[in-house]
Amino acid sequence: PVDDEQLREEAENVVALVRELPADFARVAESIKMIQRDTVTELRQDARPSGEVLREYLERSEHLLEATPEGRAFVGAQRLIDDPERLDYLAQSLDVVLRQPFAATLPAHESEALRGVADLIARGFGDVNTAQRQASRVIATQVRHHDPLRDRQVDDLLRDVMVGLGAWLPTSKRAQHVDALRKLPRADLGRIRFTLADLAPPRGPEALSMMTDDDAPESLDHVSVWGGPDYGAIAALLKSALPDARIADLFADAPQGARRPVDLVGLLEMAARGELTDLDQIAYADTVRPDDTRQRLAFESFALAPHRVSPLRSEYSVGTPNDPQPIAPQPTEESRTHE
Repeated sequence: PVDDEQLREEAENVVALVRELPADFARVAESIKMIQRDTVTELRQDARPSGEVLREYLERSEHLLEATPEGRAFVGAQRLIDDPERLDYLAQSLDVVLRQPFAATLPAHESEALRGVADLIARGFGDVNTAQRQASRVIATQVRHHDPLRDRQVDDLLRDVMVGLGAWLPTSKRAQHVDALRKLPRADLGRIRFTLADLAPPRGPEALSMMTDDDAPESLDHVSVWGGPDYGAIAALLKSALPDARIADLFADAPQGARRPVDLVGLLEMAARGELTDLDQIAYADTVRPDDTRQRLAFESFALAPHRVSPLRSEYSVGTPNDPQPIAPQPTEESRTHE
């Protein structure tokens, strides 16, 4: 059997440990609030990405519960609260202790402390959880409504207020009356215009000049000056082409100045006047504009027929503005013979 004096001493040790639990829980809650303040300050300063700041907050919270004595006490209380069987065993064990004869010699406050260990742990656990939830809510609100520009403006405004108070206090007297600013003063803007200027231009644009017969190109060979195909170079290219030559290969062999996108259209137009062989595949052509802009175009692949019926012509005429006839080639002696 154990001596009553030894049992009373052990009970007093337990009571002393129990009395330290609220202080441990309070230190954990205060540490959580400090981490919350540091995190919110980092988010408001906007010096680092928000994800990095939140990651550091989680790491500090985990380190707080694992590396400090009060954190380990909280973790132990959490394991106790989460295990109903262990909590019941604690209550039963304390009841057995308090029913021993030596318990009658314990002071009333020590007996009440032993009897309320479970409730004390539950209250401390609730206080820490409340601090954690509040910290998470404050940080989440800060992240959701974070506006660095507005925060800096508020900080500058508060700093200006503190500077103003610092300059005013040395010149003020004790209990001096200060008139509150009930409304902002109105700005004197002078005379303001209430009508808008006439947005319509004072006069219309200059009339377009009419094109005369002298302005028209002499032949289709000069259409390239107006942005059209260089029919002269295309005709020479087709004239020197071998039978079964592919249109894409002919365009690739064209001079540098006759490899614009519009020249490819002109080549297809002039080649279609004779017989063409459909190769049933896609061909590609690399075009070059005068400003050295390059573009790859895709089109249906054709090849010149081995025996062309219509000869290639190099003489063309063009309609005048008053005679909008479609562009047509002029017949030559060779074509008349073939016809």
